[in-house]
Amino acid sequence: MSLVSCKMVEVIAEFYGIDILTDLNQWPGCVGTLRGLEAGHGQIPANLFQKNDEMIALFRPITDAYFAARGLDVPESVLLPLVVVGKDEASDTQE
Repeated sequence: MSLVSCKMVEVIAEFYGIDILTDLNQWPGCVGTLRGLEAGHGQIPANLFQKNDEMIALFRPITDAYFAARGLDVPESVLLPLVVVGKDEASDTQE
């Protein structure tokens, strides 16, 4: 049984710029991407899965399955929102 939900498919499609409402042919590809991650294949798109607390919660089942399939514990850092340093902030810290 897959852990993939309709909401996950909608969010990942939007993330990749796919309009699954007008092009239903893309739905299986989005589901396949998530099922591949669930099986431990590929690389988790951290900028989506860790975008905020809502996304962390939504994709937590896939994240857990991904690391379990690889025989690894889920790193604590994966369960925290990413902190993205903007270009201006990065240059300020280097001065």
